[in-house]
Amino acid sequence: MSTLNAPRKRGKGKRLTDTERLQILGLFSAPVFANTAPSNRRVAKQYGVSESAIRALRLKETKIIERTNGKSKAQLDCTRRYATAAFPELETQLHAWLINMRRQKVSIPPNVVRHKAKSIANSFDPPLQFEASPGCLENYRRRSSVGITILHGEGGEVDKEDPELLAGLAVLSNIVATYPEHCVYNMDETELFYRTLPRKTLLAPDESPVSARGRKVPKDHVSLILCANSDGTHKIPITLVGKANEPLCVRGTSWPVHYFSQKKAWVDRE
Repeated sequence: MSTLNAPRKRGKGKRLTDTERLQILGLFSAPVFANTAPSNRRVAKQYGVSESAIRALRLKETKIIERTNGKSKAQLDCTRRYATAAFPELETQLHAWLINMRRQKVSIPPNVVRHKAKSIANSFDPPLQFEASPGCLENYRRRSSVGITILHGEGGEVDKEDPELLAGLAVLSNIVATYPEHCVYNMDETELFYRTLPRKTLLAPDESPVSARGRKVPKDHVSLILCANSDGTHKIPITLVGKANEPLCVRGTSWPVHYFSQKKAWVDRE
């Protein structure tokens, strides 16, 4: 079967980082003595790549130096593959915005970056035909060496293997089984932290994941009481518990939910 028209496949050889590319170019551009310039073969063996890769690298010396100029060490160390942005001016503005936000320690989840990119695209005259897809964001991250991390907060879960808890659940299950589903109700309490920032954020190229942690988490919240029967045929209206006796945001209007006040916005016996 002919393979003349088959697409060319890249070999499984090593990909150099920009740091390694600059090191290699430095070996050829500044030898100690004129007659001590290393051979392509020797450098290829030293860095674990082919001689043709070294020759191609030397031919692109000017472009590589221009592309890497001004980049941080973190960017150079992790950039192995470079693709030109379809909208370089958009990407420049987006990157400047991201760096500014991270300097202020603002959490920037991926969906916010995509929304900002679309907003920048629409600010051009005429607007850019740009789709802020997840793939576009991922390509931008790779080109700009932008990291991503989960901001770990406070946490603690119930021990689901606790023997006492398991025994109590077994007793409760036996009692519930004696009633029809529409007569069995479940009430749950949850808290809505309405000032909490997103936990996932993008990081600037020279920013460590460790530096993105340790911020005080806002504790402003309200409590919600939710209740419905087992088969979903009857749902009790939501009850909300806040701190204020009469919040300003709804003063003079009718509440869409039942509202109660408590000094800590907790659900208590009262």
